[in-house]
Amino acid sequence: MKNLIALILLAVPIFAQDDRLDELPFDDEPLQAESKSYFAIAGGYTFNVGMINLDEVNNFFSKFAPTLDNTEYQLGELSSPLIMHGGGGFTGIPFWKNIRIGFEAWAGSAETDEVSVMNEELSLISKGEFNVAMTALHADYGFVITDGLAVLAGMKLGWSGLNMIYSLSEPNYNWETLGSDTNLNMVEIDKSWLFVAPQVSIDWAATGFLMFSLNASYNINFDNPFLDDFEKNWKINRTASLDNVPTDLNIDQLNVRLGVYLGLFNY
Repeated sequence: MKNLIALILLAVPIFAQDDRLDELPFDDEPLQAESKSYFAIAGGYTFNVGMINLDEVNNFFSKFAPTLDNTEYQLGELSSPLIMHGGGGFTGIPFWKNIRIGFEAWAGSAETDEVSVMNEELSLISKGEFNVAMTALHADYGFVITDGLAVLAGMKLGWSGLNMIYSLSEPNYNWETLGSDTNLNMVEIDKSWLFVAPQVSIDWAATGFLMFSLNASYNINFDNPFLDDFEKNWKINRTASLDNVPTDLNIDQLNVRLGVYLGLFNY
């Protein structure tokens, strides 16, 4: 009987405390998940589509349309976009969260169809070639959307060059008579620039070692202030300057890039 009384006396304060449990200062707000940071080290191949205005390129080639027997032979026109191939690599910076820096280069070319110019005594071949090359450094800031998926915004700074060649020649020549042949003609013009390009990328890490990237950028070219007047100007046949070139003859462009990269992806 004494033991039963003792148990009852002990239970009274315990139940009394249970009635006040709701008054205790518990925080029932959910814990906030820490956002994941972007970090990657990689290198790979890029497939680029350049939306370049080629009107003045075609105008250049039309200037050299050969005429034979009162017939003018115009080259076929090139059309945009220009397909370019390249590659590059980048790395995150451990002490600078979500920032990556990198290097890339890409180039492409397009050719007109060969045009045969001939009569009973003469046979000539006319052709045009357009070449573009770009090299750039870039820095980007990454936002991790979910595991393996990130959006990056950044800027490129680089060097670019344009080269065009028109040629007119016979189907074949002899080494011994080179220099005396009159039907051998080639005109080349070229120019180089610096460029900046704001860019945005969507990167998907399919695994911790393989990543696919879709990128869009807009290249804005300008004269290189570190070159002298001759080097920054248009050149013809690499030895003379070319003046009054239309400003629309440039490689400002929207560039869309698909990249496949191998490396380490931790996001």
